[in-house]
Amino acid sequence: MVFNRRFILVLMLALVCALFSACAIEASLPTEPAAPTPAQEPEAAPTPAPTPEPDADALCAMCRDGFFAAFAPDYSGHDYTSLGMLDMPGLIEKQPLYAELAADTHTLAQMCARTAAQDVKAMSSLIDRTSVTVTGKLDWRLIAAACTMLDEPDKAIAAHTDVSVTIEGTTLNVCVALPDFDALFASLASDVHYGAMSLYCYLNTTYDNNAQILDNDGSYELSDEYIATIIDPLPKRHIKDGWYGDRSKSTRRHMGTDIRAREWQDIPSCTAGEIVRIAYNDIAGNYVTVKDDYGFYYSYCHMVQLTTFLSEGDRVEQGQLIGHVGNTGNSDAPHLHLSIIAPEYVYINPYPVLARVRYGK
Repeated sequence: MVFNRRFILVLMLALVCALFSACAIEASLPTEPAAPTPAQEPEAAPTPAPTPEPDADALCAMCRDGFFAAFAPDYSGHDYTSLGMLDMPGLIEKQPLYAELAADTHTLAQMCARTAAQDVKAMSSLIDRTSVTVTGKLDWRLIAAACTMLDEPDKAIAAHTDVSVTIEGTTLNVCVALPDFDALFASLASDVHYGAMSLYCYLNTTYDNNAQILDNDGSYELSDEYIATIIDPLPKRHIKDGWYGDRSKSTRRHMGTDIRAREWQDIPSCTAGEIVRIAYNDIAGNYVTVKDDYGFYYSYCHMVQLTTFLSEGDRVEQGQLIGHVGNTGNSDAPHLHLSIIAPEYVYINPYPVLARVRYGK
């Protein structure tokens, strides 16, 4: 019995040891890899909404902005200043420069407009063609007036250039209007405006595109209805037809008619209109300029004294007193120098005008 118990204990101990050995072996065996988890498909990013294409108005505005961002004429590298009417030979010597500046400004405007138009065309499916036009009377005469009367003529020209952009069908049209005389000077002070106008009109009347002297008799077509709005400022006084005669040692031409009269004789306005200038200069002396209701400028020069009983901007009627005959400025005897500027900015000969008023022919 003792033997059997001992045998059973040994057998149980052997079984326990075998069990622990099996567990140890199982624990040491490599673990079978787990089945891979299927990869999840990434969520698709939402498709961005297409950027809306600029509409026609926006495209036109972009084209204008592009033009003005690039259009910057620069005259600073040139000696362009002149003394104007006080040194006409010196001004004419610079005519090739003024012509070059005018041409370069026109070319620059054309180039900037084309570039702006092409840039807009490249970003829009609405446009497949561009058209560029550059207009304006920016010739050497206007450049000369601007360079003489303005501190920064290049910047003034850029500031007063106008650009119109339209879209017709699939064509982008760009029209650049370079400034004319009115655009450059009309809003400026009267001294600058009148000084520029006198010079510009003189150059228009006297010189061709190549600065050659014109054979100009000062004739201008005026209707009988217009003549009826004019009176003779000094009836019965001798009118001298001195149009286009040499002055200042043959350096300039005479742009008017002289009427001899005694000093202090009243000068009435030939026409109704607005006084645009009351001033003095070394050539005209004391003078008054009236712009009539039809756009003609009448200047009454060499007055004995500056008119103080009227002011610039005043309205005067036909026959109203505007000053008195004198001998100031570039004058050697008391007389009235009368000049007339037509709306086209050319001087016209007052002699045949006054002859029609005085004699009806």
